Amino acid sequence: MVMSRFWVEASPSSYMDQIRQADVPLYIQAGWYDDMRREGAVTFANMQPGKRWIVFGPWTHCANAGFQ
Repeated sequence: MVMSRFWVEASPSSYMDQIRQADVPLYIQAGWYDDMRREGAVTFANMQPGKRWIVFGPWTHCANAGFQ
């Protein structure tokens, strides 16, 4: 599959080695109605326990008024 440059540069998978080496937590936000909800779950699954948190909510892509 060929992806555009934007998706390659924006994807956490492109930086997974650096994220793991930095030993910092990763917070992922995903919406049940977002077309890309799968990607948040995949990213979560590839991070080590204790360094990953995910929030799924009833919103679409970029529609999460009040989320803090």
